[in-house]
Amino acid sequence: MIERSCLNGDTWYMMVDPADKGTGEPAWFEPSWFDANRENAVQVSIPRSWQIIPGMERYEGTCWFYREINRQSIEDHLAKDRVIFLHFEGVNYHATVWINGMKIGSHEGGYLPFKFKLLRSLLRECLSRWKGDLVLAVRVDSTRRPEQIPEFSCDWFQWGGIYRDVYIDIQPRNRVVRCLVTPSVSTVCDGKIQEGSISVRILATFPGELGLSVEGLAQGDRFTTEKIISPKNWNAKSSGNLHECTTTVKMDGSLAWHPSQPALYHMQLASRDPEAGGGILYETRFGMRSLKVENAKIFLNGERLMLKGSSLHEEKYPVGRAYSREERRKDIRAMKELGFNFLRTAHYSHDESLLEVADEEGMLIGEEIPVYWNVDYSNHETQRLAAKMMRDLVHRDFNHPSVIWWSVGNEIPVARLDCQRFIKMLLDLTRSMDTSRFTVYVSKNYVYDPLRKHTDIILLNGYLGWYYASTKNWGFMVELVHASMPQKPLVISEFGAGAKLGHGRHEPLDEKYTEWKQASIVSHAIKVFNSKPFIDGWVIWIYRDFKSHMRLNQFQQGYNRKGLVDEKGRKKLLAAWMPVLSSEAYHHAPAASIGALLLAKILWPLMAFIGILVDAFSPIFARKRNQGYYTTEAHPQVERKT
Repeated sequence: MIERSCLNGDTWYMMVDPADKGTGEPAWFEPSWFDANRENAVQVSIPRSWQIIPGMERYEGTCWFYREINRQSIEDHLAKDRVIFLHFEGVNYHATVWINGMKIGSHEGGYLPFKFKLLRSLLRECLSRWKGDLVLAVRVDSTRRPEQIPEFSCDWFQWGGIYRDVYIDIQPRNRVVRCLVTPSVSTVCDGKIQEGSISVRILATFPGELGLSVEGLAQGDRFTTEKIISPKNWNAKSSGNLHECTTTVKMDGSLAWHPSQPALYHMQLASRDPEAGGGILYETRFGMRSLKVENAKIFLNGERLMLKGSSLHEEKYPVGRAYSREERRKDIRAMKELGFNFLRTAHYSHDESLLEVADEEGMLIGEEIPVYWNVDYSNHETQRLAAKMMRDLVHRDFNHPSVIWWSVGNEIPVARLDCQRFIKMLLDLTRSMDTSRFTVYVSKNYVYDPLRKHTDIILLNGYLGWYYASTKNWGFMVELVHASMPQKPLVISEFGAGAKLGHGRHEPLDEKYTEWKQASIVSHAIKVFNSKPFIDGWVIWIYRDFKSHMRLNQFQQGYNRKGLVDEKGRKKLLAAWMPVLSSEAYHHAPAASIGALLLAKILWPLMAFIGILVDAFSPIFARKRNQGYYTTEAHPQVERKT
């Protein structure tokens, strides 16, 4: 059995280090330094985004976090033959960890979990260096840099700190490291699978006999099955002292997972070898569903799927990025009430609790890593980091039936050769790990996109009627995109307009940032999309207003205002219209005229040239818009512990 010790709570201390001197002399990670300076530290609760602390609202830089771990509990575990891991579910951005002054490890990236194995020899030395409880020290640096992912220029607020759960896992030495479940569904009738199975790939530290059991979790679902995995089924991995096996389990008679029927199954792996410790080694949930593209259309469980939804940033007023599972459930239920069946996690991986809720509530999810705009595509370390992010994301969320695609980038400069090589590498890597979902990226280019042939679905962002052109041009533009690659489905992955709550709600004001203008732009676009048989979905940008250092005019006031609701969840006019818009039947309009398509061919060189120019110069203009918002000064105004 796995024992878990949660390290969340108000027993943490924080020290701001704007000069970044804590790794020098004296070293802030030493327990003696913390003990001598404890009274100067700020007591905080973790998880937390530090910008919600008064006096730190725009702080960018380094902070140190400290927590004591009970000495006796560690000594007790060392007396047993157990393996101890220290887990962080999310820290933004660079994290370096020490215990009693000994460096445990470091991690780069703000949106995915990481863990450190605490070796027995290391823990014994930690215990010998300090007589009291163990002192856990975490240095967090949120500074934006060009070589990071996301890089210096990104259009969302950079919340700093340890903003997701922290815990210690104590596991048996013989343990299951990973279990990936791939459903195969051949025939579905009235929501029930007539013919189906799962492929279960298990990675473990020992080639022992395991008992695999599956049971239904939906009310009234009595499906159960069991299977024995014998030692002869295992193959030794070439590195890491690990063993792997893949087995197939029949699932005939189980329920299909669907937004209208989110049936889930619980899988348990248990050791059948008493000498290896016995007991439950791994538990996971999964759903039975199939995804495929056929004749340039998307199908879920053999039925045509039309995506209707919006994006969502992991941010909620007033707590920033650290909010609960139930708050995420409220978001998903509110989105479903608007008629949505799809949520795009912008522009990074959210806490896994969102995926768990989506599995339960029946919300389809499109996930992505924060390869956004102008990362350093030619930097080998940046490429390595992006590949690691993609692997970590796929491994974490593989068993969630709600996830239908992996996106490797957003609004990327596809005209640049270094970007093309970078994205092609990520697409190939992702497909090598998972062929049961769609592998995609998000483009802003209507015409010239040499990477389009490598994606499973064309995802296009466009803001006609808001940043450029008119909403009347949507019909022609989507016909143009479709004509460039008619054998692939097309989903409009971003479109929308901004509105300040309460501004121009009750009268038809054709002015920017009025609620009426926002509602009219979005509603017209949806009507166009619903009229095109080759469009398989639309995703409004965005469900809720979110903070951005690039949005500082009198209406935005530090927020991107394109949400259907404001930062406090109050509905705008568009949200009131949405249930009707999302339920409108599709009425296919005539295709574009031959004259229009001929005009598109004539304009293609010019539009391609414009796209190349935008991709070439966007890094310069984006970074100019990014200066002067964050500060390296912080004066936290909270009560200190005495």
